[in-house]
Amino acid sequence: MRAIEDVDLVAFLAGNDIPLEVCPHSNVCLGICESLETHPFPRLLRKGLTLIVGSDDPTLFNATLTDDLVKLAESYDLDVAAVDDLTLNGVRHSFLPSYRKLALVEEFEREMATLRGVHF
Repeated sequence: MRAIEDVDLVAFLAGNDIPLEVCPHSNVCLGICESLETHPFPRLLRKGLTLIVGSDDPTLFNATLTDDLVKLAESYDLDVAAVDDLTLNGVRHSFLPSYRKLALVEEFEREMATLRGVHF
């Protein structure tokens, strides 16, 4: 979250495709941010940073990853492609072997296309 305060760090992270995990819902629940509207998420995204959305502790915060993505999409007017990209970033930047990441990205993309076909 605080990376946004350092212009050089933001440039380094964006230039080297170093992802940041963000957990906006838990940040608000813990008082780190006053509200979702004051969270640096949209500024981080606009600066070209690779973001991975995390739900932190779903049981403690009573929110799932899906809940968090829906709130982000509604709060920041993200389209389906942006939500898909945030979801895929978790796979792309996982510690899985490259061949497994590629297979999972392809699988996710097929499922996302099916969901778009059904719901949009």
